[in-house]
Amino acid sequence: MIKRFTDNMRPVILGRVKIGQWIKGKAGERWDFFKIAKNERGPNGEVIEDLETTKFVRNSLKLKSDEKITRIPIYFSGNTIEEVYDSWYSLRWGTKSYCMGDGITAKRANVKVNDESEPRNGRLSMKTGDKVEIVGWLTVPCADSEQGCPYYSRDPELKRYCNIGSKLLFHIQGLTKRGGYFVFYNSSYHSTWKLESGLRAFEKMFCNHLSFIPFELVVERERTRQSNFEIHVVHLELNGNFEDIRKKVIETATIEMHFMKEMNKIKSSAQKLISLMPEDESVEEGEFHTQEYYGSRDIPADTKPVELEKKDDIDRAEGERVPEEPEYDDELPF
Repeated sequence: MIKRFTDNMRPVILGRVKIGQWIKGKAGERWDFFKIAKNERGPNGEVIEDLETTKFVRNSLKLKSDEKITRIPIYFSGNTIEEVYDSWYSLRWGTKSYCMGDGITAKRANVKVNDESEPRNGRLSMKTGDKVEIVGWLTVPCADSEQGCPYYSRDPELKRYCNIGSKLLFHIQGLTKRGGYFVFYNSSYHSTWKLESGLRAFEKMFCNHLSFIPFELVVERERTRQSNFEIHVVHLELNGNFEDIRKKVIETATIEMHFMKEMNKIKSSAQKLISLMPEDESVEEGEFHTQEYYGSRDIPADTKPVELEKKDDIDRAEGERVPEEPEYDDELPF
């Protein structure tokens, strides 16, 4: 196993849930409905809809042809918030992120602007048309730290300043596609706040158990109190009788517990079996594995098995005593 290889691994993403898109040369679009998109994008950045998954969701919700998808039945495969959700502060300029933090500390790009001789030590004063080069990263105070951050602003009109972001990893109920997650990325303060608040409430409600509960991801229109501006907010819902839901959660948790118990038995039996097997493979096995890997290609010299050279008794000095060969019931493996 390669050491530290998986430290920065990302989860496998099967598709993305979107409530808007950005098209090159045009203003961004905001939707009051969901689109389930593929990972790829069009030549101008437009969303490419996953028609197969969209059809499945529409059928499961029994939507009419003119109805839009405003809720998606989902479930999580992790029990803790950290396994299914993440949030951050980030400052982007163009298509790149120049600073990202957790509220207390952040990693900020040390940049050269327009071929300056010295980097700016984390100062990110840039304007349209500047040539920006990243020459390292600095650890700096973030938005919620005692020092604060001059680049953070909740004003959505100040695009160049630091904004909040989050992502939610989930599975779609009933979908047989496996091996990864669907993801909802979000840069709205209101949606980020509602998603995290909802997850924490449900985590407490169900005693730190979130996996395999039938949630719904919902998008709704709201108006902000301060500016009376219409926004589209995403949150989690759990519909049904509360007692029935709690019974379902207990049933799900019990199944998981029995599953883990059985898997631990299997692992224990497998470890005992492995401990009884020989640790070292024979020369013949090693040669077979090498030839199987390289096939018809030339086998590197350092991988070829070394044959033990045997000397005849006549090569021994005259009068030298020849030791007796030990007796074995079985033939030696070399």
